[in-house]
Amino acid sequence: MHKLSDTRVRPDAQAHQACQRKIDAWLQVAASLNEQIAVELQTATDQLQSEGMADLQRATALAQRLARNSRAMHDTLGTLFDRGEKSEEHGMKRTEDCTMDEQVNPLAKDLAGVKLDVADLKVDVACIKVDVAGLKTDVAGLKVDVAGLKVDVAGLKTDVAGIKVDVDGLKTDVAGLKVDVADLKVDVAGLKTDVTVLKTDVSNLKLDLAVVRSNYATKSDVAEAKSAVILSCVGTMIALSTVAFAVARLVH
Repeated sequence: MHKLSDTRVRPDAQAHQACQRKIDAWLQVAASLNEQIAVELQTATDQLQSEGMADLQRATALAQRLARNSRAMHDTLGTLFDRGEKSEEHGMKRTEDCTMDEQVNPLAKDLAGVKLDVADLKVDVACIKVDVAGLKTDVAGLKVDVAGLKVDVAGLKTDVAGIKVDVDGLKTDVAGLKVDVADLKVDVAGLKTDVTVLKTDVSNLKLDLAVVRSNYATKSDVAEAKSAVILSCVGTMIALSTVAFAVARLVH
């Protein structure tokens, strides 16, 4: 009797081991899908950043669907594994096989859907990669343009700084010229006053000369008058020479 019971248990144990190996394989497939989804989603997110949000949303939706399917696979296989354990304890091998067949068929359909979703996701990721490559090219061109603009702006800054220095120098020169012109105006005003005084003196000398001519009719008187006039003219010429010298010094 003991030998007969052993022969009955061994086939059941072998069948259970085969079922367990199948369940382990399905669990590995589900775990691999989870890892692949996470890696591809992270890669797409890093590459896109702020561009291609529509493609990223589509990829995210597919990834969520794949994750749900993989979780369903994991839960289904875990349930099968638990049922297999209970069946082994109670010796319900036929019930376990029937349950396994009922669960494997929808699981195969889910796996087919997952494969299609993965294929679509790969196509979307390929398109995203193309877009990202184009964006990289555009960014590289923009970097070159910005570098050229920086050089131009630096040159303009240097030129403007030089112009500012020149303008400051001109302002200083103009301020000095204004002071000089103001001094010249004062000097010219003084010269005008002196010239007016000289004109008055000359007019007075002319009047005095006329009076002298009328008062002295004799030659001696005329000679004395001439001497007086000559002295007056000499004094006037000396005064005019002094004024001319002052004007020349002011001009130079």
